[in-house]
Parts: sequence; C-alpha cells; structure tokens
Amino acid sequence: MDTHTILGYFLAALLQIFGLLWGAVFFHLLSGLLPGQCGTMFGFIGFFVCAISTITDINYRTICNTVTYPALYALILWMIITIIYPVNFVTVISLKILLLGFIGCILVTIIPYALGQGGGGDVKLAAVIGLAFGFTGFIGLLIGFVLGSLYCLPIFIKQKFFKPLEKKSTGIPMAGFFSAGLLIAIFLGL
Repeated sequence: MDTHTILGYFLAALLQIFGLLWGAVFFHLLSGLLPGQCGTMFGFIGFFVCAISTITDINYRTICNTVTYPALYALILWMIITIIYPVNFVTVISLKILLLGFIGCILVTIIPYALGQGGGGDVKLAAVIGLAFGFTGFIGLLIGFVLGSLYCLPIFIKQKFFKPLEKKSTGIPMAGFFSAGLLIAIFLGL
C-alpha cells in the first residue's frame, strides 16, 4: 500500500466520523422526541449503525467495518469529550452505565463468536449498541438473541426431523434481530 492510499483511507474515516458527529448535533435538536439516552448523540449513532447494519446484513450477510469502526471512534471521542467537560454529575453516572452496557454487550456476543456461531460484525455491532445505549442496549441485545432463537427454531426443527442437514448452511442475519430487540427494549423502557 502506498502513502496516498493510506492517507485516503484515513481521510475517508475522518470524514465519516465528522459526518456522524454533525448528524448527531442535528439529531440532538430532536432529542425531546425519544426517551432517555436515545435522544442524545449516542442514540443517533446507535440508530444509524443499526439501520445500515440491518440492511447490509439481510442483503449481503455482512456488517461493514466502514460503518461500525467510525461509529465506535465517534462514540469514544464523544465520551472522552464528555469526560473532560462534564455537564453535571448525572453525565458521569450515565457514562458509567454506557461503559457497563458496552462491556456486557461484547461479552454476550463474543461467546457465540468464539464458538464459531456468530460473526465478527455481530460483535462490533454489539459494541456500538452497548456504547450507544448502555444497559438498555444490553437488554435489547438479549431480546434480539431471543427473537433470533425463535426465528431459528422452525428452521432447526425442519432440518432435524423433516429434511437432512445440508452441508452448507446460511448465516442468520442477527443485526435485524439486535435492532428489533433494541427497539423493543427502548419503547418498553427497559
């Protein structure tokens, strides 16, 4: 790779991060429409990444690094800014809840990944969800796993009892289930 290619990738990533941050500023103006953490900059990035990842996961069975990495960088950058310039004590407590959700989401998705039953994109998407929505994201992720299991149950029964297992299996697009679980958790106030 030459210097121009590396510089091009760096500038593209930087533009994506700033684009997410400017979108977050616009979304913050609409923050009164959504409950709790969802109306903040973190919520904007979380919703954006979930929407794009759901579309690409359903259509192409992939969650793009070009979506998840800039989102993670933007969330971490915004978190650092918030730590340096806290608005009040509640902000510091909110950041701790976001970090706990981030760790919980990664731990929940790293286990299927380590067992070969999940993809790396699912782990990165879960990291964004955890960092953007905190404990609500963690609960949404668990709901997403339940929804995904309910979706897979008829497929498993069909393959187990009515049709022999095929050599090549297709992956389940978990991004859609994670997004649905997150929406359920948000609107139920969990």
